[in-house]
Amino acid sequence: MMVLQMNQSSCQKTKSNSPSLLPLAAGNEWIYRDSVFENGKLISVMDDTDRIASTSTFKGETTYIYSDGREMLLRGDSLFQLVSQRSGVKFPTPVFIPTETETKFNYAFGGDVMKQQTVTMMKDCPIPKDSFGKSSWSISKCYRITDVCNSETIFGYGVGIVREKKIECFSPEKNYSARTLIKVKFNR
Repeated sequence: MMVLQMNQSSCQKTKSNSPSLLPLAAGNEWIYRDSVFENGKLISVMDDTDRIASTSTFKGETTYIYSDGREMLLRGDSLFQLVSQRSGVKFPTPVFIPTETETKFNYAFGGDVMKQQTVTMMKDCPIPKDSFGKSSWSISKCYRITDVCNSETIFGYGVGIVREKKIECFSPEKNYSARTLIKVKFNR
């Protein structure tokens, strides 16, 4: 059973001329620069691509399957990931909920483990630029998602994850990874 705890409903309507939450279509790609730090020191940097490989359905709704096997579902203005419990039951868990006020929600990872996350709307959007100082996308709003480990994800409305920092929660060292969006290719 999944329990979603929120301070408010996020089922906001978007205007027809506003950009979609996330461009979801088979073939869409997000290219990131990934950096890994151990004991606070940079140990590796590499580029990584997230790509939507195909679509499927879950209980009559379209899902988007990424090349790494993740399956995402867009409901209204909220993004969900389909996960499976040990029993094999598949269910959607919230990944991103755009909201005007700070909101807490539970995210299930590994199917059985819940982690509370907090989403807040940011005043200013960080807009990463490529090596030529240009951005190949536009972002209408930005949101910061944080958790109890001080990890954070910055989500740009209309683009997706712009920056992400994952901290090893139980590591006494300063170990973390960081990803920064450097390029997108949207088929829409």
